[in-house]
Amino acid sequence: MGQFIFASNSFDVKSKSMTALKIGRYEIIEEIGRGGMATVFRAFDPFFQRDVALKVIPREFLHDPTFRSRFQREAKTVALLEHPAIVPVYDVGEEDDQPYLVMRYLPGGSLADRLKQGEFSFEAASGIVNRLAPALDEAHKSGVIHRDLKPDNILFDQQDNPYVTDFGIAKLNEERTNLTTGGLIIGTPSYMSPEQANGETLDGRSDIYALGIIVFQMLTGRLPFEANTPLGIIMKHITQPIPPILEIRPDLPAGCGMVMDQVLAKAPADRFSLATDFAKALSEAPSFHNKNSTKPAGRPKTLKLKRLETKPIPVDTVPDEAIICPKCNTENDGDRRLCVACGNRLKIDCPLCFTPNRIDAINCDKCGANLQQLKSQRRVIQNARKDSLAKRDQALRAKAAQKLRESIAALLDDINHRRNRTTALQRLERLQKSAVKTLGGHLLDPDSVEARCESARCLGKLYERPEIDVETKSQIIGVLIDALEVPDQELRLLVEQMLEDFGNRRSREISNIFKGLVGWIKGD
Repeated sequence: MGQFIFASNSFDVKSKSMTALKIGRYEIIEEIGRGGMATVFRAFDPFFQRDVALKVIPREFLHDPTFRSRFQREAKTVALLEHPAIVPVYDVGEEDDQPYLVMRYLPGGSLADRLKQGEFSFEAASGIVNRLAPALDEAHKSGVIHRDLKPDNILFDQQDNPYVTDFGIAKLNEERTNLTTGGLIIGTPSYMSPEQANGETLDGRSDIYALGIIVFQMLTGRLPFEANTPLGIIMKHITQPIPPILEIRPDLPAGCGMVMDQVLAKAPADRFSLATDFAKALSEAPSFHNKNSTKPAGRPKTLKLKRLETKPIPVDTVPDEAIICPKCNTENDGDRRLCVACGNRLKIDCPLCFTPNRIDAINCDKCGANLQQLKSQRRVIQNARKDSLAKRDQALRAKAAQKLRESIAALLDDINHRRNRTTALQRLERLQKSAVKTLGGHLLDPDSVEARCESARCLGKLYERPEIDVETKSQIIGVLIDALEVPDQELRLLVEQMLEDFGNRRSREISNIFKGLVGWIKGD
């Protein structure tokens, strides 16, 4: 960074000797953060005898009027907001043409710092949401959308109360400004809503989506989507479903899965309209009745079961010893093969004599064969058969992909040269669904890199055709995004280049996503 100059004092931001510096009446103590448009210092206010957070713009940024405008807008935006869970503004000023913003200093660190220690308990995550949700609703009611809600922008005080901060890229609905860095998409990819990634008009439900991502991360200790590039993450937010949270952490309440599915819905209309509605539903998740209802459990319906006729046990027959289910500890009759409570298997047939034995038996009761050894051998045989079938499927898919590439190339040639154009278009329409599925699967197979690159190029040619419908184009984008995870660098680079090139095509459904992102990804 360059130098800040105030009241005949100067310092280098990278320097540690800042004790003598004063900005206005505030004495700089230390640097505590640095963002894309400003540096934040911990400072001391001698008038009120308290520590404050002071945010200033580096001097070399001032030649760009966009930064000054964004900074001034942040001050105005935050000053309009009043809520116990929003970091308050104490003062706004300017010294030697350098603006600064003075806010409350929160010594408890950020949520991002606490996430490094691992996942949160359900109660702790719900408590944080219950405090932050009314603050977001208050901001949305005032026409302010945060647009960059993430763990770094959630701070804690000495009593561990969370606060929302950094409305620096908030968008005032009343002010149709165009200050977001020349049309670039503003936000953090890991927490960006699908509509924000598409460059669409935003409302408060975009922040609610980001809050849902934060809750997912708190409860599981990981983000729902990961990729090698920011573009890959954004595309997954748009095209791929959220991983079921109960599969990652089964000990959560069953209702938690329904709440997360709703708050992270792709369409804003399918989400909660208020952040407090989300917080309330999350708090009530432990009392939800089942996975198919989003309401608290009520009185269960009584099911009428048909009584089964049972045959009396002959007097001279001794019933088998009761079996305790190893999974749920339910006592079952000795002749049962499955547990009456959980359906777990209680008996296993001997592979040699087919005599039923208890699931935990070591030797067969009839022939004395070692059941555990036979079970292991059978598992090895099954795995080998599964691998053989997988290799056969891969070989068949590679052959089918080659035929599809040849057929599509011939059809596109006929269309371009107007040879039997109508018939070629009809055949291409019939082929497109199977082509996306087969060629997309081929990209992930361990086939030769050259062959898979040809499949990727073939998908790219299909995507560029105006006759291909929007749904098929979305599927093509999805399979190409999946291909970004393959270990072959040549294929990854090709797919990344294709996705970047798609941003310059006439296809309107993804053009807003790529606008400005290519330069951002390359670090220009």
